[in-house]
Amino acid sequence: MKIKSLIFVFLFILTGISHCSEPLNQNSLTEIDKSSFIHRKGTELVIGKNDEPIWLKGVCFGNYVWDGAGIPSFHHSVSDYQRVKDMNMNAIRFYLNYSFFFKDNNKKQYSNECWAWLDDNIEMAKQHGIYLILNMHVPPGGFQSNGEGLELWDKKENQDRFKKLWKAIAKKYKNEPVIAGYDILNEPVTSQSIDQWKELAQETVDAIRSEDINHLIIVERLNGIAGKWETYSSINLFLVNDENTMYTFHYYNPIEYTHQNTSWTSFGEGGAYPDRNWLEVPQDATWVARNFNSPYLPVGNSDWTFYKGKQLKITDPTIIAGKPLLVSCKNSGNAYFDDFVVKEFDEKGNFVKNACEINIKPENDWQLWSDDQSGCSVVDKATGHKDSASLMVSDTTGAANCYNNKFRFAVRTNYSYSIEGWMKGERINSDAQCQLGIVFEQSPARRQAMPRDKEYLESELKRFIDFGKTNNVPVYVGEWGLYQDCFSSGKGGESWVSDMLDLFNRYKVHYTYHAYHESAFGIFNNPEGLPDISQANTTLIDLFKKKIPVSD
Repeated sequence: MKIKSLIFVFLFILTGISHCSEPLNQNSLTEIDKSSFIHRKGTELVIGKNDEPIWLKGVCFGNYVWDGAGIPSFHHSVSDYQRVKDMNMNAIRFYLNYSFFFKDNNKKQYSNECWAWLDDNIEMAKQHGIYLILNMHVPPGGFQSNGEGLELWDKKENQDRFKKLWKAIAKKYKNEPVIAGYDILNEPVTSQSIDQWKELAQETVDAIRSEDINHLIIVERLNGIAGKWETYSSINLFLVNDENTMYTFHYYNPIEYTHQNTSWTSFGEGGAYPDRNWLEVPQDATWVARNFNSPYLPVGNSDWTFYKGKQLKITDPTIIAGKPLLVSCKNSGNAYFDDFVVKEFDEKGNFVKNACEINIKPENDWQLWSDDQSGCSVVDKATGHKDSASLMVSDTTGAANCYNNKFRFAVRTNYSYSIEGWMKGERINSDAQCQLGIVFEQSPARRQAMPRDKEYLESELKRFIDFGKTNNVPVYVGEWGLYQDCFSSGKGGESWVSDMLDLFNRYKVHYTYHAYHESAFGIFNNPEGLPDISQANTTLIDLFKKKIPVSD
């Protein structure tokens, strides 16, 4: 790749062509039949003069876009295109960082090195029968996914750069059919509203169409607003004014499983898959009601004492689940919790069952939430009610509580719920609020909580498939995958991937697995150098070869 890039630049110099503000449009020299391009026909993608259906099945090339270190010469080579082909895949979602395209810090002059690198990859893809989906993973204004790239939305010059770059890409590659489509922005997180993304998406589509009427354009759902990840109407998807557009979403459900123990999230131990004892709520679920009708720990020191809360009746039919909440607000001392039970009562107030029973264990993974990031929580292995373990919460200066999604339970309308259990206090201050509670979760769409299994995965996937059917457009799973810990013994990572492939095969959903080569989610997870088969997830590779149908 390096040699080809040097030759490319050398030929530019020989012909007297200097670095300029626009890329050389080599491909405009040859007109290509429009039927050579993948395009939308209803809910399908088709190609050829007879509109033959084509099903995109592939993987993501991350290209080290997060490093900001320039063209990623050690991410992959030509042999990796063959490896992708050997897994029965026919597509690569090709990540781009906008800074790749510029040779100066002012981001005004395009870099011939980047165009040559893209040309090299297009040629390698062409040689192996692989389509490329160009994805702007890091736009001007910053990486979007974690809510830290708000300058894209708050600074017009960044939006102008974004549209201008896509226009330049479209101008150069408008006649290149090995490019399946332009995936214009990864996981957008706006600063104010979904309308910001709707407006920029349409303007970007229009900019591309001013140069390129051939290629499919791919528009992703809104990922969040200002660091909030709620699902709004139409599952955050919307239509743009364009006849050749596919709509994309990312699938990492259940998120506490797929992202367990990741350093950039708050998710700890996320359990195994499948686990029918672990209740999952739909993606639109939010905390909506609480039962804090239970006594506080007294001021000072107190030994283990049994505390019994009052019942709360659930009358809202959109409330679908609940979970225990261990409350420790403004507590400078140590609050201990152990051996607690959530009880369920019918419409007449008769006891039905224990919705959940919890004895704190060392392996339990409780999450601490506090409104000011204060406090700490830990399983104390020396202090317990009946045994030697309890959950201790201390040093909180604001609202704070601990929760564990593993202990979520289903809720019935017009039933009542209460919590009771044991607490102990050390140096509890006078304005502290330490108590047992319950938080309830609502699904505005009235979807149900489900056990963690294949049926749950299908239920979440079908919402997006139904969007495509309702609007007569194709949909595409741009990313799906698992953090490396999910492939540890007993975690069931292979089962999750296998079930997802079964669902994709059943519904003929287009997809690209995240990711091919990286330490966190990679099929090849060596952090340095080209992909190393000795550090590959060979079980996953074999699963792809077995489950993915061979492309025509």
